[in-house]
Amino acid sequence: MRSALSPPHTNALSLTIATDDPMAATLAHLDLNLLVVLETLLAERSVTRAGRALGLSQPATSAALARLRRFFDDPLLVRTGRRLEPTAFALALREPVQDILRRIELTIDRRSEFDPKSSNREYTLAASDYAVLVLAPALHAALSKDAPNVRLRFVPLELAGRDAESCIDLFVVPQAHARGPHEKLFDDRWVFVADKNNPEIGSRLTTATLRRQPFIRYRSSVTTHGSVIATALEAVNFERPAAVTVSNFATALLLIPGTRLVALCQERLTLIARTSAHVRILKPPFAIAPLLEVMAWNPAHERDPAHVWLRGLVRRAAATL
Repeated sequence: MRSALSPPHTNALSLTIATDDPMAATLAHLDLNLLVVLETLLAERSVTRAGRALGLSQPATSAALARLRRFFDDPLLVRTGRRLEPTAFALALREPVQDILRRIELTIDRRSEFDPKSSNREYTLAASDYAVLVLAPALHAALSKDAPNVRLRFVPLELAGRDAESCIDLFVVPQAHARGPHEKLFDDRWVFVADKNNPEIGSRLTTATLRRQPFIRYRSSVTTHGSVIATALEAVNFERPAAVTVSNFATALLLIPGTRLVALCQERLTLIARTSAHVRILKPPFAIAPLLEVMAWNPAHERDPAHVWLRGLVRRAAATL
């Protein structure tokens, strides 16, 4: 991460806090530029390489590491052979430090120009396995052309709860579960998937046949696609006990070949899986409302040039589907 903070020097930025809180008083003595050094050291695992990345000499980087060790009262990095390995405490610090630096960078550079071709920024997107499999190839192609050093990090929706929203750049979710500003990306149809050699299922699926098949359901710690499916099936009074319950769609598709299991999936995902799995895609015997996927974001990112660019990238990638 390249921070808006400068490398440590005699006029370094420090955090000044007027409070009676002992912890806050301790933080008042922390030079925030040292956090840039810490994040770089944890990434490089080398004083020499970290100094080179920061534009500092090796003695200056070593001095900064010594100050960090004194402040945190922990060695932070210990030598193992030719490498420096982080302590457990240092590893626990890395994500909070990255978040702090990112917030500062966004605050300082909110109105600055953003050049995707020279940026090495990492964006975090919270999405289901379905959304990743459908969108990631198009996003990778767009990044390779327009922003070769920008990185995308996908995290499962269940790891991106309300408390982590400020750390997530974009959520890719069904429209029914979007909060705050959002924009349509693409729609999809629901289809049933079964093993192509299932003797009970012909070329056309009927409700009576479907009721005889063991059913795969979806359940996770967040209510997104699983609840959308449940709502759709309840609307047509189709209630079946689950023979198997899984947490994602890709797992369901891998379970179907060679069994009598059936599952309701998004058509785009089944078309991807059909090239490697022996499955049959079947039109539902009853009407199901289509799925509408959107990208949603924290209102704090609304006017950030780098975030505006990211939304445009995702928008263009979705348009190619």
